[in-house]
Amino acid sequence: MKFRERKHSEETKAKISLAQVGRKHSEETKAKLLDRIRSEQSGIPKVKIEVFDQETGIKTIYPSISEGARALGLDTGSISRYFSRGTIKPFKGRYY
Repeated sequence: MKFRERKHSEETKAKISLAQVGRKHSEETKAKLLDRIRSEQSGIPKVKIEVFDQETGIKTIYPSISEGARALGLDTGSISRYFSRGTIKPFKGRYY
């Protein structure tokens, strides 16, 4: 069964807009929206990564590549390429 796509009239759009004036999102809602936007933008599901820092001897688990990159001050693309190439040597000579 196919559904017909409907479009709102300009009058309806204006009414919807007026109804939203003054409405505030809770912090929880803002966080959920931000998570959804980030996951939709990446097109890649979140994958936990485990990073071992040879210099400090500390192992840290990050909930996603982007969060790991942010915490380590690295580029997300570089980390992704490191994994996709199956590199064995330490990343940046320091991280496993």
